[in-house]
Amino acid sequence: MDEPCIVFQIEDRINIDTLEELKKAFETADVDGSGQLELAEFKTLMRNQLNISYQKVRERIERETDRQTDRQTDRQTDRQTE
Repeated sequence: MDEPCIVFQIEDRINIDTLEELKKAFETADVDGSGQLELAEFKTLMRNQLNISYQKVRERIERETDRQTDRQTDRQTDRQTE
């Protein structure tokens, strides 16, 4: 059985307080005030404020992307064999 998509896992755990914390963390990490996080700012956010290594985030994103790609490929193959 496939693991639920990471988006659904996040939605189950987010509330207003969490969103406020994320907003503050983002604003702190956005050193240049651009409203976007550069890769260096993102890495700093992960490491210093959320205590998560960038490598772990990258690995998780890659695993989720691989799963979604596999599901899409399976669906395409199913359609072709019908």
